[in-house]
Amino acid sequence: DHKNVAYWSCVALGAGILFPWNAWITAVDYFEMTYPGRHVDRVFPVLYFFPNVCALLVVLKHGHRLSQRARVRGGFVVFLLCLLAPAFASFAVVCVAVALTGAADAFAQGSLFGVVAPMPPSHTQALMAGTSVSGLVIATLRLTTRAAFGEANVRTAAGAYFGVAAAWVLACVALHGVLERTEMYAYYTREKDGGGDYVTVPRDVLRRAWPQAVSVYAVYAVTLSIFPGVLAEDVSSAKLGSWYPLVLIACFNLFDVVGKAAPALAPALAARAGGDARALLTLALTRVLFVPAFVCVSARRGFEALSANELPCVLLVMALGWTNGWVGAVAMMAAPEAAEASRREACGTVMVLFLLSGLTTGAFCGWLWLL
Repeated sequence: DHKNVAYWSCVALGAGILFPWNAWITAVDYFEMTYPGRHVDRVFPVLYFFPNVCALLVVLKHGHRLSQRARVRGGFVVFLLCLLAPAFASFAVVCVAVALTGAADAFAQGSLFGVVAPMPPSHTQALMAGTSVSGLVIATLRLTTRAAFGEANVRTAAGAYFGVAAAWVLACVALHGVLERTEMYAYYTREKDGGGDYVTVPRDVLRRAWPQAVSVYAVYAVTLSIFPGVLAEDVSSAKLGSWYPLVLIACFNLFDVVGKAAPALAPALAARAGGDARALLTLALTRVLFVPAFVCVSARRGFEALSANELPCVLLVMALGWTNGWVGAVAMMAAPEAAEASRREACGTVMVLFLLSGLTTGAFCGWLWLL
């Protein structure tokens, strides 16, 4: 990988595939002001991830009918068009755009993880790190535009925010071409069994990598049951007011980046953890304890001494973000290593299916907080 071009292209593309999703959920303050009482922070995840999983099943069944290039670039083009939807200010149009973005994500993300799976694990880590970088960049961008334009110009601030997100997505179309021209990409696509990009779901993939697949599912199911809904509606701060959800979302994204970057900084530890699949699964399942922990700091039903203090909630958000990043990245890196060389592309796409299924489960579970 000359000058790590393939690695950094994967980071940028990983950011690109989740830039639209992070744009939708990080602008919760804008959407709550524009569409009050719609529970946008809980509606958007369901609208996004249900079509996401359905579309990925289509990719797994019929993906071979489209080239990998068409799936990835087509997904980014749909992203770009959907990010224009907030300009129309119609809730129905925005909801359709969110659903279409989720479907497009399945084509782009499912295909990209399939492409990098046969490569060294560091490139899967790069793609995972990129997904968290997008969250941090978007959160920082939202804080910046809101501070620059003020609450009186919230629509102008949102326009600038979605415009920058669209520009990044457009750049990713070109960056995908850069990745395709690298020696790393050429070598591993040439070595791939059959030379094509047929996507399937062989049973032996799940036989070998089921602990990693369930780990990814559990990690993201827990995370999405809490993030962003609880941070947007169920905790509050007298000091920070409407800035509090934005600060918590930025905090989560920062520590998610740290967690996903950690395997690159400490590869031996990540390899040891990924090699012990049962221990990794146990660690992923114990994250369910975050649910009662956030209940304790919730303004709805938590302990007043905890809910009135920002520190316990901030510490929980930091831990939620870091464990989401590290456990998720290690599981995604370890799974292709457990599969046969000829099945690694399929393994990468199957792992994305479990990841998205976990996100969908978490999105529906997020509504339980309103009971």
